[in-house]
Amino acid sequence: ADIFDNIKSESVLEELTIEAAGFDQDVYAALERRLSVITFGALRSFTSRYIPHKCISDFLSKQPRLKDLTIGDSRCEEPCPLRILANRNQFISVTGYRAASCVPKIVPGNPVEDVWILEDDWTGSHAFTDIFPLLRQSTVDITHLSLTFPASQFDILILVSVAAPQVEVLELRESKETQVAIPLPLRCL
Repeated sequence: ADIFDNIKSESVLEELTIEAAGFDQDVYAALERRLSVITFGALRSFTSRYIPHKCISDFLSKQPRLKDLTIGDSRCEEPCPLRILANRNQFISVTGYRAASCVPKIVPGNPVEDVWILEDDWTGSHAFTDIFPLLRQSTVDITHLSLTFPASQFDILILVSVAAPQVEVLELRESKETQVAIPLPLRCL
């Protein structure tokens, strides 16, 4: 028996968080099989941490009322399995922690107005500037944008103004991994 045995697919569950860190591939494969056959008619918010996106993509595609999606702490294989969530005219809020290459792929064709992309390291396989054309493809104006950016990205405000010209709340944080060290002045004794 597992935790999903007592959950009815048509339950009134509106919010679900699953955190599963440090398991081997067999456990994640079993989780994927179990989740892929479950539909929650009332589920509006889903949070996933440490779970490979392959394990949750089918599950997420079957949730008819899902509006708020948070993914994080899981590096993704390319192409990202979550790209199947694009063009569903469904999501209004997408948040990604250490999932910067995946979040923008969900935005096109969805009425996303609230985007959070919080990435510690922009030196991986995804380029920071690649996210902006995808953000522009939301079917509504993005009004809240929170993101970390590489210290070397001096044109950050220009990029944001093009991708989200109607942004009302903008939160920018310099990425920890790429901060430029500023030397302290020498003191003579």
